[in-house]
Amino acid sequence: MLTQLFEPAASPQARKIYVVIDTYRIHFAKPVLAFLQAHQDRLELVCLPTYSPKLNPVERFWKHLRRKVTHTTFFQTIERLLDAVTGFFQEMATLPDTVRSVAGLAAYVSPVYLVRA
Repeated sequence: MLTQLFEPAASPQARKIYVVIDTYRIHFAKPVLAFLQAHQDRLELVCLPTYSPKLNPVERFWKHLRRKVTHTTFFQTIERLLDAVTGFFQEMATLPDTVRSVAGLAAYVSPVYLVRA
């Protein structure tokens, strides 16, 4: 994913990119750290505090998913659970304003401005 951030900005004078992350272990794996070291002039990770679900919009979205899909239903099989979750994501894909609202991002901000400073 990090390599994709550089594709639109081929200019050597492009602005530095800041990516906000949580403290999940994979974000600090050796390949990630090596990539960051190699691109430290163009890319910087900004870590959320440990266990900060109120600061992480995806946590609000997961809570919404659980409330709408799994809290009131017992699924006989994993396939039925997967079908319900897939249906939820398909519905959310058609409702971007709902996704932004649930995630606490009701005022739309271009994704470019979310990762670039």
